[in-house]
Amino acid sequence: MSWVGTLLSALIIALLLKAFILNSTIVEGISMMPNLHNGDKLISNKVVLFFIETARGDIVVFASPVAEGGDYMKRVIG
Repeated sequence: MSWVGTLLSALIIALLLKAFILNSTIVEGISMMPNLHNGDKLISNKVVLFFIETARGDIVVFASPVAEGGDYMKRVIG
């Protein structure tokens, strides 16, 4: 397999991971202080919620109902 094939395979795997398994988010604002700071980069797992329930203290990332293409991240408190 040539280096072009290797790069193409790596690109396809990365796109599949991004689409179905992992999500990258940048923290905007200070609402998650002191654990997460403004500008921090966060990688979240999309699949884990199918297998376990969220618990108090977990951080969840979900699509913003207001800003198209934006994400909200909040801590579970109840």
